[in-house]
Amino acid sequence: MSRPFSSESVFRALAHPTRREIVLALRHGESAAANILPNYLASKPALSNHLRALQNAGVIGFRRKGTSLMYHINRKALKPVEQFLAILSAA
Repeated sequence: MSRPFSSESVFRALAHPTRREIVLALRHGESAAANILPNYLASKPALSNHLRALQNAGVIGFRRKGTSLMYHINRKALKPVEQFLAILSAA
C-alpha cells in the first residue's frame, strides 16, 4: 500500500546528506539495509532512522525477502525534485 507524499516532505527528507547517500546507494536497484549502510555511518539505529524518514516521505519503499527488508527508490516521489531542478536548469 503506498502512502500519499508531498513535495515538501520529499525535499525535507533529501535535505540530509546521509539520506542522499542512501538514495544514491539504491539508484542501481533494491538492496538490504546492511548493504546500503554508508561507510561513515557507524550505527544501525542511525541507519534505521534515516530509512524511516525516507520511507515516511515516500522516497523509498521496501519488500520482505525472507528475513530481510529489500529497499528500493520510489521514483514517483522524486518527480517534484526533478521538476524543480528542470526549472532551475532552464533559467
